[in-house]
Amino acid sequence: MASPVPAGAVRFKYTGTPCAVARVLFRSQRAYFASFSHAKKIVAAGRVWVRGVVGKGNTEVREGDEVAFVPSHEVVHVAGAAERWVHAGEAAELREVLAPYLSTAASVKKALEGKHVTVDGVAAGDARALIAPGAELAYESGTARRVVYFDELEVVYEAASWAVVVKPPGLFMDASAGSQEGGREGAKSKRSVKTLASVLPHNLQAAAAPDRLAVPAAVHRLDAPVGGLVAVAKTRAAARALAGAFAARDVAKTYTAIVAGRPDGADGEITADVDGKPAKTTYHTARVIQSLRFGHVSVLELHPHTGRFHQLRRHLAWALKTPIIGDKAYAPEHEAAVGSGMYLWASRLEVPDPGTGERRVFTSAPPAKYESFLRREERVSAAAASGEVTSDYVRRLIQAKAEDQQDPAPAPAKRKLDAEPAPAAKRARARADPLSAAHTGCPVLASWEFWTGYIAHAWDAFCRRVLVAFGTPSATVEPPP
Repeated sequence: MASPVPAGAVRFKYTGTPCAVARVLFRSQRAYFASFSHAKKIVAAGRVWVRGVVGKGNTEVREGDEVAFVPSHEVVHVAGAAERWVHAGEAAELREVLAPYLSTAASVKKALEGKHVTVDGVAAGDARALIAPGAELAYESGTARRVVYFDELEVVYEAASWAVVVKPPGLFMDASAGSQEGGREGAKSKRSVKTLASVLPHNLQAAAAPDRLAVPAAVHRLDAPVGGLVAVAKTRAAARALAGAFAARDVAKTYTAIVAGRPDGADGEITADVDGKPAKTTYHTARVIQSLRFGHVSVLELHPHTGRFHQLRRHLAWALKTPIIGDKAYAPEHEAAVGSGMYLWASRLEVPDPGTGERRVFTSAPPAKYESFLRREERVSAAAASGEVTSDYVRRLIQAKAEDQQDPAPAPAKRKLDAEPAPAAKRARARADPLSAAHTGCPVLASWEFWTGYIAHAWDAFCRRVLVAFGTPSATVEPPP
């Protein structure tokens, strides 16, 4: 099917053996395609042209053919001068501070090895070094490769120096957040990862001030599964002012969550420590409905007064015993870990304007799936109570509920608020190397049987090597008493 190639399409001439168009794109345009499936989606969407004709899945590309495609993001090579700014907010690792400029661990490592980053006038060498508030940083960017995705965001407010946007659930704040979340698209990924930082330039106007940031930067964080309001700075002055307001707790944040269970009271306060640090969360119960699966489902308005790591999720799951629906990290054994995403939304943000100091309030309603989930739970519960069951899904729920009442499952063990969920990679390392895993807090490693078995195995391996070295046939040697 012939159609004009858009003016903004990327064009190239193919050199190589004949191959399907999707494979050609993935092999020769890695900067634009993070996976082969990504290239196939672009082809299926009709955004690829071969010899001036829209390509299909079975279109063959031969040597010398001109190929054009409309990418989902843009790769920009920027010749930048030195970026200088003052770190505002709480102490953070250098790699996190550099995230607006260097989105991958490889780029941070390369910049540090090239002495392109200085802290208080001294060349930095450790990506994990803590940067104190007020430290002066400089980054000689040279020619940098920056990826900008064309996804549309809801922009709630935009001024010359800052803005407020709505982050969709499932989107990392930046590439460094992936490793903190335990996601596969973490800071160690060598390919382009779609993040909020890579989507912001397409949705916000560039600042005209001399102290403008190379890339608009979020001044606070939301977990990847969480959506909602995020404040973004476009200039260094706005970044310092906003980060200072968050550090001084001069902002008010409200989250809307749907949890499994019902709190004891309509209003309450949680003051359990998180990671050994004081943490405080207040909540208001806005709505409670009957649920066949969970007994009750509650809608809570949460107000965090501190900003600890996963504070709301830990407080609700372990202190209040009402895990957030869909939170697979802190309620893995609980049936609340459903597959429709986590029901936690940053719905209100009150922050001082970095230019005038005026208090501004922004709101964002949760997605329609929140109300749909509540209506479905209410409808299923009412159908089960009345006996008018017409759905196989409801019948299975009733049967599972009856089985649980006859043979209730043991209650999950209590967990401390300073115990983080072990990522899959950490558990894999523990299986592969038990000795290095001894520091992970795995309870089996503390058992006497484990250590005696481990010592016996190590002693036997050592003796086998000695006997082989001296030419003696290997044999099992008793370990020392």
